Amino acid sequence: MKRVVIVGGGYAGVTLARALDEAFDVVLVEQKDRFYHNVGAMRAYADASFFERLLIPYDRLLRRGRVVQDEAVSAESGGVRGVAGSYEADVVVVASGSRHRMPFKSSFTAAVEFRREAGRLSAELAEAESVAVDGDGPVAVELAGEIRWRYPRKAVTIVARGERLLAGAGNPWLGERAAGMLREMGVSVVFGGGETGAALRIAGYGAAFSVPCLGAEGRVKVDGQFRVAGREGVFAIGDAADCGEPPLTFLARKQAFHLAGQLLGKTAGYRAAGRVAMAVPLGPERGVLQLPLPGLPVVGSWATARLKGRGLFVAENWKRMGFTAPPS
Repeated sequence: MKRVVIVGGGYAGVTLARALDEAFDVVLVEQKDRFYHNVGAMRAYADASFFERLLIPYDRLLRRGRVVQDEAVSAESGGVRGVAGSYEADVVVVASGSRHRMPFKSSFTAAVEFRREAGRLSAELAEAESVAVDGDGPVAVELAGEIRWRYPRKAVTIVARGERLLAGAGNPWLGERAAGMLREMGVSVVFGGGETGAALRIAGYGAAFSVPCLGAEGRVKVDGQFRVAGREGVFAIGDAADCGEPPLTFLARKQAFHLAGQLLGKTAGYRAAGRVAMAVPLGPERGVLQLPLPGLPVVGSWATARLKGRGLFVAENWKRMGFTAPPS
């Protein structure tokens, strides 16, 4: 039976590992001891009790394969070399994800350390009388909305470095509607940077991309079959791969499913998405959503809450990791 070694236990990595578990000898190499469902990080920042619902053990992910806690140092044709050991492979897939500030992405290998630092940040937020969130992307916008929902009497300002919110969306109306909705909630929206005098300032930006095990700064260029040039039998997906799609969770999972089908002989070349959805909750009941339809129409709170805002895909991710439900 062929062995597939997957580097990275984020959304792309766990999706691929589970999809291949019955047909291949799967080894998932991940340096953290828990899967972190960071889609819910903004809500957890505002309410630290939510963090526990975002940390999911790996022990039920695979029935036949195994998850090894190790840091991959290099990924080459024939295998992966880690800090703690080496893993021979017929196929290597790099799905190592991206980095961000705590707690939007975990910077710790042990969940106990993550809980301690994330709890400290949430406590700092709870004590501040006024808060400014720097940034104009989905993380900053969502965090500002979650803080206002959790602390309706706290002064909240979002300080955009650019001239509009959510500039990366295909439809500029998404950012305009988000700005209007934040103002309706009592959040001040300031463009072009500047000082606010807030007691606490949070950086809601800072995503960084590199693939150390492939010696690459930035995302790795792949072809239409996710192959890494010059490394036979080595593939890359998710945030690690530059395949013409933005680094979004649902696209990482889509790429993983396609590569699984490819390795199983069921699919051929991959076609990057031409229109991309973007859902930005502002608490459980409000938010904006760009639909992946012609013209990229934007809808509001009713659809956003039901698609993402209320549950943040927490239950779905516990089930994908092999559990029946998240902890109550």
